[in-house]
Amino acid sequence: MKIIRYTDVVSTNSIALELGEKGAAHGTTVVTDKQSDGRGRMERSFASPAGGLYFSIILRPEIEPEHISFLTLAAGVACCTTLEKASELSVMLKWPNDIYIGTKKLGGILTEAAAYSNVEQRIPFLVVGIGLNINTPAEKFPHSLRESITSLYYIQNRCYDLETLMADIVQQLDKYACNLSSLRDEICETWQKHDYLNGKEMTWIGPQGKDIRGTGAGILRDGRYQLQTKDDTMHPVLGGELNLVENEDK
Repeated sequence: MKIIRYTDVVSTNSIALELGEKGAAHGTTVVTDKQSDGRGRMERSFASPAGGLYFSIILRPEIEPEHISFLTLAAGVACCTTLEKASELSVMLKWPNDIYIGTKKLGGILTEAAAYSNVEQRIPFLVVGIGLNINTPAEKFPHSLRESITSLYYIQNRCYDLETLMADIVQQLDKYACNLSSLRDEICETWQKHDYLNGKEMTWIGPQGKDIRGTGAGILRDGRYQLQTKDDTMHPVLGGELNLVENEDK
């Protein structure tokens, strides 16, 4: 893979999208020491102080547009398995794009697609951005986030080789992206084993604003999450927000 390095950027995803439009090859990876305006899902900001691992990879897989969201799940699996192997900690995945250790967020994923090409009759490329709190001391995070996020350094008081972690994640993600059809079941099975929401009570605020309450019941083969209500109805979740019900008698 071709790696393009920076010390400080606004967003690695923004740079990767620009490079993709200029024809950057599959596997081109943009990495930085920190971001001034890292982006998360639903236009949220992603705190990116020095010490974390922040990178975006350009992918040009042959997949159908409706399967693009599944790449986020594949990226989560790549991150989860790599971090567990390196740290020997239990790492969990919160649908659709968050990475957790215990009850605190360790990182996130943002997948963005290029505009559909009428010439190529497909989406020409995707960018998968990954931000992980690896060697970040707690005091580097904004005060407002210190109760909800964590880092490997904070948990274990040791630093990791960021280059090695990134290379392992990119290698796995590249394998999944290029073989999505044949590896879909493997990705789903591994993702299910690390489902942070499984069995937990939550509310789903759908795209139309409808509020449904139920428990997490895993993902479907197409990447949608399932919410099971008290009457045992399964609600497939593709968009909107899933929020845990905290400290409440059930």
